[in-house]
Formats: sequence, structure tokens, C-alpha cells
Amino acid sequence: MHHDDSQGISSMFHMPHGQVMITGGTFTQYGSLPSKELYETFKPHIAANATFDSNDRVDPPRCHPGTRKVLLENLRKWALNSNSSHPVLWFFGPAGSGKTAIARSLAKILAEIQVLGASFFFFKAAETRNNERLFISTIAYQLAVRIPNMQQHVEDSIKADPTVFQQSMETQFRRLVLDPITKLSWRSNPSPKLIVVDGLDECLSREAQCAILTIILAHVSALKGHLKFLIVSRPEFHIESTFERPAFTSCTQRVDLLRDLNQTEDDIRLFITDIFAEIKQMHPLRYLIEANWPSRSAIEKLVQKASVSNFVYARTTMDFIATAYDRPQDRLEVILGLTPTGPEAPYQELDELYRYILSAVRTPIGPVLQTLAIALLGITNEHSTIHGFYGLSELVRDPSFQERILCYRPGTIDLLLLDLRSLVSLRDEFAILPKINFMHTSFSEFLLDRSRSKQYWVDVHQAYRDVELGCLRSLRDPKESSVQDWPDHFWEYGIIRYFGPLLWACDYGTHNSELRQAVEAYNILPVLEKVAACAPNESEAGRRVCTVVDHFYTRLKTCKEFRAVEYRVAEFNSWLKRHVDALNPDDPLLDALTFITPVDAVGQRDPFRLMRPYTFHDLTEHLIHQRNKTLPCLSVIPRSTASSPINHIALFILEEESPTVLTELTFRFLTDKGVSGRHHVDQEKFAKLAVRHLSWICAVSPTVTRLGTRLGTSGCGEPLPIERECFIYSVIEVLDRILPPRQWKSQKWSERAGTTWTPDASSLLEDSPHGPKLSALISFVDNHRLRPIVWHSAARFAHSTLEVMLAQCSRARYEEFMASPNRVDRQLIRATP
Repeated sequence: MHHDDSQGISSMFHMPHGQVMITGGTFTQYGSLPSKELYETFKPHIAANATFDSNDRVDPPRCHPGTRKVLLENLRKWALNSNSSHPVLWFFGPAGSGKTAIARSLAKILAEIQVLGASFFFFKAAETRNNERLFISTIAYQLAVRIPNMQQHVEDSIKADPTVFQQSMETQFRRLVLDPITKLSWRSNPSPKLIVVDGLDECLSREAQCAILTIILAHVSALKGHLKFLIVSRPEFHIESTFERPAFTSCTQRVDLLRDLNQTEDDIRLFITDIFAEIKQMHPLRYLIEANWPSRSAIEKLVQKASVSNFVYARTTMDFIATAYDRPQDRLEVILGLTPTGPEAPYQELDELYRYILSAVRTPIGPVLQTLAIALLGITNEHSTIHGFYGLSELVRDPSFQERILCYRPGTIDLLLLDLRSLVSLRDEFAILPKINFMHTSFSEFLLDRSRSKQYWVDVHQAYRDVELGCLRSLRDPKESSVQDWPDHFWEYGIIRYFGPLLWACDYGTHNSELRQAVEAYNILPVLEKVAACAPNESEAGRRVCTVVDHFYTRLKTCKEFRAVEYRVAEFNSWLKRHVDALNPDDPLLDALTFITPVDAVGQRDPFRLMRPYTFHDLTEHLIHQRNKTLPCLSVIPRSTASSPINHIALFILEEESPTVLTELTFRFLTDKGVSGRHHVDQEKFAKLAVRHLSWICAVSPTVTRLGTRLGTSGCGEPLPIERECFIYSVIEVLDRILPPRQWKSQKWSERAGTTWTPDASSLLEDSPHGPKLSALISFVDNHRLRPIVWHSAARFAHSTLEVMLAQCSRARYEEFMASPNRVDRQLIRATP
């Protein structure tokens, strides 16, 4: 608002010397009064309400008592240090962080000790304070008032050229400030005076802002010992760039308000607590306010919401609560979100600040809001998950990620957010990668509330769709997910970088026809092909890719809006068969697939697993060629040497504790003979696997001429080498899949606590429905016997158990077993405690 200050300024010349408040004007006079001639000359060229002690506001912002003490003291020491090598200090911080209050408080402190030379507080809504036109002349007039010996030199400069006020800022500064003050002797000005320039970013012209800085910085060396400058602003790019010019860096010191966070939080807490105490003492309804109001948790919530030094939020909030014409308890509940907002907007001043900053953005506002909306997903979604190396809350705030999914050139996000540096930061000294940080929680709340942000409202549902469609575009582009984009050991992140947020956005976003068509048209199989590029012993990389592929198929299956499920399943079956066909017929990887595939008749799943030197998981990992996890006891069992996506799919299935869609699709393929062909897993596949492993621990049996020969000793040749003990357990594992559960009639075999055991001859496997499929196993069992073991260990019990199991595999072997006077099952019973 513009004020007519002529009457107030004129009145100062009729008052005695001393410290004077100019009523109707804007100066509190600290020092001598200027001559009337000097006043009349400067009168049309002064922004009278630009000083720190201007009375254009009843309650100008100053630091709350007891707050900012350390910061103010550090600034005061710098101002008083005549020997400082930095005569210019740039004090910057985000919007609403209390910079102006700090600058006013410091100016008052220095004025009282005669160190303040001048002050100019820019303000965007004041006609004389939102431009550079009156800046130099207002500063020069204040210096003439506070340094009496300078007045005559200023008058001389004006007399020499009365048009100086119409000339450039550079000329005005030189003739009205630089020349007059440098003519003073040391005794006339024994210590440098401080000039406080606050809110430089609120000067409407960015070019003028840079010009003011350039003039000050270019002449500061000539003013050494006479003047120091405190420049207060938001961290705008063009201001920072001016300070970073090589010629200016040596004379400038920086103070970042964000580095004062710990003290700031305490100061905000003190401010809020003091205002609540004042409300309880002064409010008209104070007799209705409980002594324990407000709660400590309510105060802490307000402190946290005023995070990152957002003093304007704290002040606006407390002004709203302290209103005399309403109940403060009710207003606090509105602020905390416990009750709906009434007709009076609690954040009106804050909202006006945010809308002003957004309105001054020079880049197209649509892409700016789109970028902010996507970044907001990372801090407002409570269900963020982690896929691979990236946490999604971090990834969607990564400028390079947004640039790829939005088809921007590198650096575009930096340019879009260039004018929002007082609200949004693109750098975090504690983060590995740059990310978009919202400096104020209240700013994100403002953007998400349509009633507050109005034309600047961001739609999070649209942001989810932008992420989904952008990730699909990136995944379809071979350049984006190629191995070459990443270091060798990070190759899978090129895929996960887009799959993680794609699936996440699908989970929480709303769908439309565009998204449905894009998802249905996407072919995920090239992603699985990339798993083949990973060595089999790099299981983590393959697992991460299999995880996101599984999530993709899960999304297709569970979302009714996607209609291409069956087509994608057939496509997956074709892809899987091609890779399985490429394996050698005797590749142990096929045995691993057999092990992990459930079949119709499943036994007790190895009741002896507690006694074995390795687990089923270990055995399967070994077959898949997991070199780094191989146990010495498995070293003789052949391993796969293939480098195929099947290695990683098998490991993924093995390690998943709960069923997954990728597991389901793989099992459906392996158990459907019409689809998998010769890779079909059934009882016959298990029988052939048993024969292969039995061949390592059995020998061809001679013709048995008499009964009573102990099984496994007649004609079996040399004893079983100890390193082949592992095959005993692997065969038990396989036979446990084949033998019907009813064959195990003893109790607690794994604890050796059985009392009787009688194989049921009526249900021998050769007479069972699976008999025809087990011909290879039956033939092998009839013609081979286990080699004996001679070492004493838990393997002896497993060896005897295997003989019992083999006795159930054919009628001839069963009858031979039952007729033996030294049946191993009787020995086991006698050995049981």
C-alpha cells in the first residue's frame, strides 16, 4: 500500500536532536538530523516505508523473544568485526523461514549501538518497495542521517549534478554513496556501518536484483572500512549465480538458514508454547480453557508441520488459533485436521505466499505442476515399497527418472523448477542421488488441497497415470532398459528402475482405457530374456528381475480391467518351452525343475530331513549351479553349467515362501504334457531321476541263489565311498515323492521311535496306478543293490531307510526283503531307544 509520508518526514525537522520516531512516516531516527535542504532534495526519491522501523505495519515481523539467539549473535559479531575479510554476507533460506524477522531484529540491535548505516526491505505488494527505482537514494539518505559528516559531501554531489536521481543505479551509487563516504576520515567513521538489504527476491525485476548485487559487489573493496552489506533473500538461482562470479566469491560469506535446523525446531516450539500461554492468560474465554490444554502431542504436531524452519506457518497458525472472537480449542482442532475447516481460511497468508511464488514462475506452469505431482507421490503414499536398489519414494523424486518417463531432455527438471528454489530443492547433501525435496510440509498440503491452491492444484490420480504410461514407454524403448545403461553389476536396475514404479502406480492409481491398452500391449518376455545375461551364480540380480516380472503377471491376473491374461500365458508357455528345449537332455537343471514341481501323489516330504547333512533347498540350489552356495557334501552331484533364464526362474520359485503367479505359470507348464512335451513332470520323471542318482550308490546284483543274503551286501563290490553319501538322501527325497503316503505306517520315523513296520504288499508300486510309469525304476531296483557303508554316522540309518523304501518298488524285491532273516527294519526297531 502506498502512503503519503510528506507530512511525517517534514515534521522531523521541528523536533530536537536525538532518537525520534517519525509519526506518519517511516524512520526511527538514530543520529543527527539532516539539513532541510538535503531533506527537500531527497524527499521525492525516498521509499519512506522501506526501513526496518517503518510503521506501515502495526506489528512488523521480528524474532520472538528468546528465539534465534545464536544466529543473531553470530550475525552481530560479523557486523562488528572491522577486520572481516568478507564485507558482504548473503543470508538466504526458503520462503517463510523467518528471514525478514531476523533481519529486522538484527537491524534494531545494530541501530541501538550506532552500527546500522541503512536498511531497505523490499516488498512485492508495496509500490515504492517492489522495484529498484528508489533503492540507492533511500540508502544514501539514511547514511547521510546516520553519518553526519557525510551530509555535506552528498549535498555537494547533488549540486554538481542535480539530475543524479534520474541517472542509472551505478551512477547514483557512485555519486551518492561511494564518493561521499570515501572522502571521510577514519575518525569521522571509525567502524564500518552495516547496510541491511532484505527481500531482494521481492524486487519484481530479476534483472534489477542482479544489477543491485553487481553494483554492491563491484564497489565493496573500495568501501572497505566504511560499509558492510547484509543481503537477505530466498536462494534464487539468478541471485546465487551473481554471487558465484569469480570476481565476487572472495568478498562474500554465506549463511544458509537450513543449516540451523536443530535450533529452529526449538525456537518454533518456544514460540508456539509462549503463544498458547498468552492465549490462556488473555483470551476472553480463558476461564473455560483447561490447565492441561493443549496437549504435548498437539504442540509437537504443530512443530513438525512447521518443519524446515517454516516460521510463517507457525505464525499464521497461531494467529488463527489466538483469534479473540472464537474458541481456541475449536480452532486448534481445525489446524490438526480433527474437524472440518470453517468459512475462515486458516492459512490465507501462507496460501497467498505460495500462489505468488507459483505465479512468478517463468517456465510453463503445466509441466511444473506435473513434475511436482509425481514427486508428491513419493512423500504422500503410505504404501511405498522397495524394488531392488531403489526405494520408490526416492525414485519418483529423482529428476533423471522423471525426465525419462516424461520424455524430457536431461536437465529439463532443473529448468522447470528453477524459480521454485525457495520452496523446492533439487539437491540433498545426504543423498546419493539428487531428488526433489519439498522444503515445507505445508507447501505439499497446499498443492493437494484444491480449495487452497485453486489453479495450482495437482491431481495425484493423473500423476499415477503419468508414471504408469511413462514407465511403459521407457520399457518399450530398448535404449532405456539396455544392459549398456548400467555398470556390469547393476545391469538389472535398468529394468527395475521402471518396473517398480509401474507396478506401484498400478496398485494405487486409477485406470482408464489408455492405461489398460498400454499394459495389455506390453510384451514382458524381452525382460525375461535379459535374465540370461546374468551369470547363474549372480542370483540376486536374476531374482530382482523375476520379482518384477511376477508382479506384472500378478497385476494382469488380479485386475479385472486387463483382458489379455490368457494370451500372455500362452506367450509365456511358448517362451519357456523354447528355453527348456535348448537345455541338454541330461542337464541337472531339469532335475532341479523336477524337484521343485509338485505332483499329484506327494508323500510325507522326507521325514528324515532332520538327519541329513544338507537340505532340499541346498540340493536344488546345487543342481541349478549356485557355485557360491555349494556345500562340500554335495560336491560329487553334477551341477548345471547352463546360462539360461531358467536358472533364475527355478531359484525364484525355490526361494519364494508363498505362492506366486510366476511360480503358478511355471508349474502349469511343467505339469501339462500337451504344453511342455518331453519336459512334462510326472511320476515317470521322478522315477528316471531316482535311477540316475541310484546309479551312483548301487552295483549290478548277481543272481541271488539263496534267501537270507542281506540286501546291499551280496555281490555289490566295494563299499560306498563316503563322499557319495549325499546320493542316499537325494534318492530318499525322490522316492518320498513317489511312494504313497499310506506306505509309511511307523510312527515318528525321523525320531527312530517306530514299534512295528509292515509294508503293505497289496499296494506295491508296480500294482499301483503309477506302475506303468515306473518301469525304469522297477527294472533298476530288481537288478541292482545298494553298496554297503562301513562308516558310523547318521548316514547308516538313512542307508537302512533307503533299503526299506527300495523294497516297496517291486514285488520281487519286496518278497526278497520280507524273507531275509536280518531285515534292516527289524534291526532299526531293536536299535531304537
